[in-house]
Amino acid sequence: MPRHPPVRLAPDEITLIGLAEEAQVHVVTVYRWMGEEGAPAPVRIIPRGRGVKVYRRAPALAYVRARKDDKRPAPVTLDLPPDTRVTLYGFARAIGQPGASVYQYQDRPGFPRPAADGTYELGVLLQWWNSRPGPGRPRRR
Repeated sequence: MPRHPPVRLAPDEITLIGLAEEAQVHVVTVYRWMGEEGAPAPVRIIPRGRGVKVYRRAPALAYVRARKDDKRPAPVTLDLPPDTRVTLYGFARAIGQPGASVYQYQDRPGFPRPAADGTYELGVLLQWWNSRPGPGRPRRR
């Protein structure tokens, strides 16, 4: 016997699991995307465990499908002052990436140059990181 009665949804409502099934995207990815800034807000939360979030079907599906087509990573933001001095490894750690993900670009044209002490200005690195060429981003010519 089920622990809870089935969730009753209006025809224009959908849960995160339903979104994942209809959009054919892994459910963990949908959970992450729907938590991003700019994603539609849930219209209600059904009290079960941590809560079952319920969304309006059309805007939620449109958002997930658009996000599925957009292969670019979401821009990185940090709560540190932009004039903070960091090493490349410190920057990589701050944005949650392995050092190699940043080091691989250091000899390429357009990569910021370090100061005499070998450190970089955080704001300059962050601006470069969010606009770097890569999957889904057009290369500047």
